[in-house]
Amino acid sequence: MRARGLLKSARTLKKSDRLKTEFLANMSHEIRTPMNSILGFSQLLYRDLPASKKIQYVNRINDNGLYLIKLIDDIIDVAKIEADQVEIEKSWFDLKELLDEMLIQVTQYAESHGKQHLSIRFDMDECMHHLYSDRFRVRQILTNLLQNAIKFTKDGTVSFGCTCLDKHWLFYVKDTGVGIQREYLNEIFDRFRKINPADGNLYRGTGIGLAISKTLVELLSGNIYVESEPDKGSKFTFKLPIESSQSGFSSLNDNPNGFSFPTGTKKTILVAEDEEDSYLFFKDLLEIEGFETIHARNGKEAVEIFKSRNDINLVLMDLVMPVMNGFEALVQIKAINRKIPVIAQTANAMNTDEEKCRNAGFDSYIAKPVKKDLLLIKINAFLHIE
Repeated sequence: MRARGLLKSARTLKKSDRLKTEFLANMSHEIRTPMNSILGFSQLLYRDLPASKKIQYVNRINDNGLYLIKLIDDIIDVAKIEADQVEIEKSWFDLKELLDEMLIQVTQYAESHGKQHLSIRFDMDECMHHLYSDRFRVRQILTNLLQNAIKFTKDGTVSFGCTCLDKHWLFYVKDTGVGIQREYLNEIFDRFRKINPADGNLYRGTGIGLAISKTLVELLSGNIYVESEPDKGSKFTFKLPIESSQSGFSSLNDNPNGFSFPTGTKKTILVAEDEEDSYLFFKDLLEIEGFETIHARNGKEAVEIFKSRNDINLVLMDLVMPVMNGFEALVQIKAINRKIPVIAQTANAMNTDEEKCRNAGFDSYIAKPVKKDLLLIKINAFLHIE
């Protein structure tokens, strides 16, 4: 009996090692393919080309860069799952607001992947709008499921939403795509297991998104399951408990201090950033939008500049800088004027980093690589710009 158990364990380990080897080989392919596009189109941009062609190449570079960021995030999550180090940070948040964001995100994702013709539908019960859970992780789960739905749906509809059912939130993502063969349904959530869809075509991806989603759902005290039929589509459903918390609902509002801004038509933003390329990106972006920028190369310089000027409307603060880091600089700047809005920006984009920044006293947070539209939304909210 014991021998059979050992033999079964050995076979399981052997299968796990084989899947990891296949995963690493596939990962190499998944990294090199977008890098080939990024470097290739970058080289083509040096040529004398029509503006329309250059825009096309820039869009390809951007899409492949975003794909690599998602890939890196997934690899980090897998490593943390393997080490049993995934952290869950629960708080009250507006679920309707999150799902509205997801609708915008998934529509843009479909358009950027040439699937403007897909019908994207969203539905939500009106039972209540606030959920006590980990907002970052709920968003991550929905993102994985929705991006998969779009990837495997050529025509038809992708729909998602949630409803209240027996003390649970019931989320779903449904598509009219290629579907999954029945024999693979029990393996689809396995780590390092990439399942080919029913149409037999090869699709981009590592196959770890569903495994990550399953782990996250379980860490949130829920469960996830799938229904699928070849050529008809798939439906992924996950349940999360409706929890109560003695802390009650609290919302992290942008501009909570009611800061009174200096008068004048042109707003001035102090950018504390030690990386020259990052600063040039912020400078060009913000000046195109009509802002004036001041550059500080470290936290100490940011504090000195802030002391010497009274026309600064907002501070964009990198966290990791020489001489003085962003957290230390924040303390000194808030001591001078506690109402000045300070937005943290960092490449350390773990889900706990935002909470750390909030607790330290930052008014908002944005992760690198910075998304232009999201940054401008945050800045305009603080500066009351429509």
